[in-house]
Amino acid sequence: MLVRGPNIALDHEALGLRLIAEVDRCSRYYRSLSLIRFDYHGLVAGYANGEPVDAVAAILRPSDTVAKLGDSRYCVLAPESPVEVGRLIAERIWRWAQERPAPGQALPDPAMALSFGIAGFEGRHDSALDIYARAGSALSYAVGQGGNRIAIMMRGGLMSVSGLSPEV
Repeated sequence: MLVRGPNIALDHEALGLRLIAEVDRCSRYYRSLSLIRFDYHGLVAGYANGEPVDAVAAILRPSDTVAKLGDSRYCVLAPESPVEVGRLIAERIWRWAQERPAPGQALPDPAMALSFGIAGFEGRHDSALDIYARAGSALSYAVGQGGNRIAIMMRGGLMSVSGLSPEV
């Protein structure tokens, strides 16, 4: 398990342990959480070293956890955040990515696109795996729609999808 700092989990195991603990807390105390999985499309080589994890963590709340899940896949665990707040966090990450140049570049890359899949804790019947799977399904749908989309999947398969544009 790799952890760096209070809100950076560097692998699936560390993220999974935090997600399980948060789901347990939500069940006991009737709290909310959002899990935001996202994917960079058109990722440049400079992003492969984990630098976005540090940068994304810097724009989040101290209670949020960010993790790198794969080559261009990341995840944010946002406690005390219903899915509507998860959407706002996704929009903040998208604006951050659109405004800053990739490592080694002078200007932001207009080909860079992000897709987001969000799921939230919906009650005691939810497990960490349920939430992770719903966020993954929502992300797959957003990627399939061409990127720069936020998809939120609720229990039972109900999905809400919105596009992202500079006016967001």
